[in-house]
Amino acid sequence: MQSARLVDQRMQDIRQQGKVIGTDRIAVMAALNLAHELINQTPVHPTDSTELSVVQQRLRGLREQVDDALDQNKNC
Repeated sequence: MQSARLVDQRMQDIRQQGKVIGTDRIAVMAALNLAHELINQTPVHPTDSTELSVVQQRLRGLREQVDDALDQNKNC
């Protein structure tokens, strides 16, 4: 319900500005504005220890793949 109220409020704000016409376009603008705000608030670097661990595991796996590819290249 809180999400619906937030989207509705954003749509009303856009409608009142009068720059966008049509409910579908107003909804898209509200969605784009909310997505932009979310992206700007999301930290670029992981802060949660679980998330950090996942990132470290992925980096370790990628490093191993690179090392394996380099080793195969040396043997050719």
